[in-house]
Amino acid sequence: LAVLVGISFAQLGVHGLDQLVLLGVAVMLFFEGGLKHSIDSFTIAKMSSVKKIGAYLDAYKVYSMPIMRITLGISLIWLGLTEKLLAPELTEAAVIKYNVPYFPELRLFVFFFGFFEVLLGAHYLLGIFNRLISLIYLGLLASAFYLFGEGVNHLHLFAVTLAFLIRGAGPYRMHISLRGAEVAAPKNIMTESA
Repeated sequence: LAVLVGISFAQLGVHGLDQLVLLGVAVMLFFEGGLKHSIDSFTIAKMSSVKKIGAYLDAYKVYSMPIMRITLGISLIWLGLTEKLLAPELTEAAVIKYNVPYFPELRLFVFFFGFFEVLLGAHYLLGIFNRLISLIYLGLLASAFYLFGEGVNHLHLFAVTLAFLIRGAGPYRMHISLRGAEVAAPKNIMTESA
């Protein structure tokens, strides 16, 4: 997968960012491995050298979800900008071709759609409300499948979004609390008054 992403950058230049999330998937699969719950556990994982490599890579597993989250965020921001906000005629043509109902005006609909995609990408990039964003994005992917027939080319996005829904954002994310600032109560009232 990493080689395919490299080839896409070599062929398409900066437009390789369209599928940058596949690099995140490759990194995640590399560090997560398949040694515990896979065919590997019955075959190559029994070799001591492979066990040592797996144990070494296990120490870096903590970075796999953040890397996949960041690459997905970058891809969504890029796609929202290049396919909807900066070149709205691409999405407008698709909306007209598939007779997608839009409101109130086509250009404004595409603008809002692109803005929303950039906003989702920023949330993924920063790791803000990851599970909620994943639910929203799953809804968008399902609607794209239903309205545009985009199934196979978005299949990896379904899988990545489900992974975030199940596992969360991972470490190294922006923490935002919906609760107001809580005042810490004194632990021992007797000590405070003395």
